[in-house]
Amino acid sequence: MSIPDIKTFTSSANASHWVQYRQLNPGAPHTLVFYYGAGGSSVVITLFRSFANTHSNVSILCIDRWTQYSDVGKSTHAHTAAAQPGPSRLSDFSAITVELLDSLNIQVFSVAAHSAGIYPLLGLIRQCGAEGRIRHAFPLCTHIPAAYTASKAMSAMCTMPDFLFNTVTKMDSLPTNPMLRRLVLRFVGSDKNERLHQKEFVDTPECRSLHQQYRPDTDQAALDAERFFLDYRLVYCRLPEVNGDFLLKLYKEMEVHPEVKVTWFTSDKDAFFGPASVRRLFDDVDNPQVEVVNVASATHADIYVRSDVWDRMYRELMQ
Repeated sequence: MSIPDIKTFTSSANASHWVQYRQLNPGAPHTLVFYYGAGGSSVVITLFRSFANTHSNVSILCIDRWTQYSDVGKSTHAHTAAAQPGPSRLSDFSAITVELLDSLNIQVFSVAAHSAGIYPLLGLIRQCGAEGRIRHAFPLCTHIPAAYTASKAMSAMCTMPDFLFNTVTKMDSLPTNPMLRRLVLRFVGSDKNERLHQKEFVDTPECRSLHQQYRPDTDQAALDAERFFLDYRLVYCRLPEVNGDFLLKLYKEMEVHPEVKVTWFTSDKDAFFGPASVRRLFDDVDNPQVEVVNVASATHADIYVRSDVWDRMYRELMQ
């Protein structure tokens, strides 16, 4: 078992637009596009390798999000990239995602997103939801605009001075560093203590070990850090032309695509994006196509590798 190879796709419409991606079970009859949370990358697909091995009829596709506005390969410093308009960044990323899917001969597919990955997912629904290409959407403890979380901390992240926001972002990014993670585990306990019942998770010990051993080179590490920064800038409304109303509009646009069935996985253990926040959001987003599933045993950090979540997604993919 190994980490899936990374591939590069260049837009036929604009040669300066290109993305990198990883895929499991290419050519399978069903495709799930997975959007990772803040601090992640397409390497996260490694955690799903055992699931893919036992479900060969499902292809899993994970695309690295853009850094610089037009070209992931010419990344600028994060503060420069942050000046690019958020809506344009999302729409262009959605457009090249559709191009990539076309190049892979994937006409119909489903989408899943964890945490901050929700907005690229919603951008893709906006891009091609009306075409009937997206069958299912699976938000997994995804980000919700701060106003619906009833959290003063979340609201403060949207309004605090830039220097303070940058400091908090750097602090939040530290646990994503593999070396720092191992250091933290020395004090708070090992992964073995976190996984008393391995059958509850799709990421087997071998998959987790591969994922934890991954070491990006210097250039890739810089891109990953910038992606984390930009994800935070987006979800906390700190990109040009992005505010709470814009994020809410993305959610509301799910209403106009009733052909996309949405199953929303959440958990009482998620302090910010749990069932209460979801209910508040859907007081304003009236979408009868959304089914909310409370995964009692899950946390925000592990819901995307829960076996019961993947079993439910698989059943719906087969419908």
